[in-house]
Amino acid sequence: MNDEIKQYLQPGKKNLIIIYVFYLCGSVAPLLPIIGAIVSYYNRNNTKDDIFISHYSFIIRTFAIWVVGTVISMTINATSVMQVVLSMCILIWLILRVTMGLRYLIEDVAHPNPVTYWIK
Repeated sequence: MNDEIKQYLQPGKKNLIIIYVFYLCGSVAPLLPIIGAIVSYYNRNNTKDDIFISHYSFIIRTFAIWVVGTVISMTINATSVMQVVLSMCILIWLILRVTMGLRYLIEDVAHPNPVTYWIK
């Protein structure tokens, strides 16, 4: 495998940035957050840096909450206004949460509360 590709797959800042971008693109391509969650789960166990571990945990938790919210919104009647409102709220929550996590990563700071349900 090419060395440039390997550096993006190994645990670290570049890998986390790619995963956060995958999550942001998740509203258009729902397969990307799934790939990001798998890579995060694998890399969380292969890194020793506490900063990266907190971000990988945050990303995995974000994925789990996003999946639960999406399943709940899909079980509501398809023609319901409530489904549209809930889906939009989940999308806004996902964008804000990922943006805040990316901000902490760019500042080289561990996520202060990676197990939260909320944005921060």
